[in-house]
Amino acid sequence: MRVRLFIPPIGNGEGDYQGQDYDFEVLPQPGQLVRTTYQAVVDYQAERIGFIQDGEEFVACVWLRELINDDIGGWIKGMKDR
Repeated sequence: MRVRLFIPPIGNGEGDYQGQDYDFEVLPQPGQLVRTTYQAVVDYQAERIGFIQDGEEFVACVWLRELINDDIGGWIKGMKDR
């Protein structure tokens, strides 16, 4: 499944989200961890899910937010509590 990830600038800096298409077996869900390795190893959390029209078709989209160290610890604890 083609999914367009909207990735924020590294370090939560100012600037536009970069949209890039990737292949996924399933659509990432809000709260799930997504790790990128193309520029640097960075952990993101899927924040919003939606669809954008691209020509004649609709593309599944996921907006990510960068996780900082404190967020990752809370995310891991939350997964263990399930």
